[in-house]
Amino acid sequence: MYTFLPFILSAILITILMTWLYNNTGGSLLVALIFHTMFNYSAQIFSILETQQGGLFYLILFISIVIAVVAITGPKRLVREKSIKYPQRTT
Repeated sequence: MYTFLPFILSAILITILMTWLYNNTGGSLLVALIFHTMFNYSAQIFSILETQQGGLFYLILFISIVIAVVAITGPKRLVREKSIKYPQRTT
């Protein structure tokens, strides 16, 4: 079972990956939803992840994936660019 610190760390890592997915698919909620569903479903499919060693492997895998995504695409891809330009109001 997760302890508090690994749970918080994995929540931060999944948030980074979901943000990257959302921003790089043009704001597709469907992709983020499918990723989140598969993330939750994988813990049920692979029962080894519920052990202490499996949880540690899972956490190391997530850290590696987040580092790879940020290193390859850069941190600027984690921030959504403003695509809508509103006209300025004149008074």
